Amino acid sequence: MMKIKSYLMIAFAALALTSCNEDFGDWLSQNTNDAPAQVTVGGLTFAPVSGVIDYAELDPEVTRVKVADVSVAQTSADFSNVIYRLIIGGTILPIDADGTVDRAELEALVLSMYGREPVARDIEAYVEAIVGDGNSATRLRGKDPMVFKVKPDAPVIESAYYYIGTSNGWAGGDTSYPLSNGGMDPYENPVFSVVVPITEENGEPADNWFKIFGQSALERENFWDGEFVGYEVNGENGLSGKVTIGMNDVEAFAFKFSPADYPAKVIRITVNFMTGEFSIEPLNFTEYIYEVGVNTGWSSVIPMRCKDNNGQYRGFAWLNGEFKFRPNEGDWSGDWEYVSEGSEPNTFILGDTGGPNVPAPQTGYYMIEVDLGTMIGKLTPISVITMIGSAINGDTNWGTEYEMVYNENSGMWEWEGDLTDGEFKFRADHGWAINWGLDGANGLCQDGDNIPATAGHYKIQLRAWCDGDANYFIE
Repeated sequence: MMKIKSYLMIAFAALALTSCNEDFGDWLSQNTNDAPAQVTVGGLTFAPVSGVIDYAELDPEVTRVKVADVSVAQTSADFSNVIYRLIIGGTILPIDADGTVDRAELEALVLSMYGREPVARDIEAYVEAIVGDGNSATRLRGKDPMVFKVKPDAPVIESAYYYIGTSNGWAGGDTSYPLSNGGMDPYENPVFSVVVPITEENGEPADNWFKIFGQSALERENFWDGEFVGYEVNGENGLSGKVTIGMNDVEAFAFKFSPADYPAKVIRITVNFMTGEFSIEPLNFTEYIYEVGVNTGWSSVIPMRCKDNNGQYRGFAWLNGEFKFRPNEGDWSGDWEYVSEGSEPNTFILGDTGGPNVPAPQTGYYMIEVDLGTMIGKLTPISVITMIGSAINGDTNWGTEYEMVYNENSGMWEWEGDLTDGEFKFRADHGWAINWGLDGANGLCQDGDNIPATAGHYKIQLRAWCDGDANYFIE
């Protein structure tokens, strides 16, 4: 068999490439079927290996993978230096004369093309030979591709998972508590999490027993007769460890969280389905978190409020650059950074990862939402805030609006003009999905009471921020 010299011979490729119609004619002979079983190029015949190259079954010590059986073809050409390579898409992958390629390079290529889902993929590879005589080099390429199959090493990860346990009364097939990975491909982000409340029994926080089931369980004739995600010993797990996946109450038993050991009102359950690791995090959400960024000079903060102890925060701010969030008004400990885009428009995934700031959106005013249960943030752009009501030009049908203007210097929406006797409220983008009404004194909140007004000329300012920290000022 022709011996392949060092890969330093790649230098031949830098020499002038010459066309070749005569001297190399028999080097290019090959099958002409639609899907050739073998390809002959540069004096060697490459026949793709049968079956599937399954990375899950490869010896971890193996550094090269055989993709083709190679034999010497009959040829009259006499070149002593030949370099072979596979062209897969736009990528070049060197192949030795024994039909092997670098294990890591092939895996990286397949993952970049198809992701890590453990499905056998057809890899079409054109075989090229760089042949030379020391003075010039010629590139020879087979007309048709050689096709072999590769299967990445990864567990089967379902598209959706759900909690079932104490918090929903072990209702078979109930999907009230879905685990979320931000709506991403599960092989790009295999980390799923859900926040569930701690229930009470006889007035005291109850132990939370639970399992996790995949989307496929909803298709079973008997929901409980099949695989679940659980723990190897019933109820004897801590706050972290490894899951087991198997038959219900045979391999997969129930997790247990005890609020007597770890006081909490809710818990976040997280499972990395790629590594099989889980964690249970006791949570007691604070009432406020804070947005900080270019818009605040990275010093002052905008408060965001969670009203129902469910980890869902909402606030309003003018954004003109990058930003992030932190749990404390006065320091940076435990701040949350950007991980990636979310699956829905204007959403993003957060984490305590030391990562980058959330990228700057288009400059403007936004409703900002953060769910610390799922670690998903969302921006809703607001183009205008208006005043509407019977105090607006005496329109008792609430059909007339005065548009306010945002003042970057004051950080408030402002309007100046005449009001009549009556009432009014503030609302965003001419709709009621986002509105502000009275929540005591000058405090404002979503869906609050109408604001009384007497006739006169006024300058009105609105600082939206969040429920409990939204105010209007009138003079």
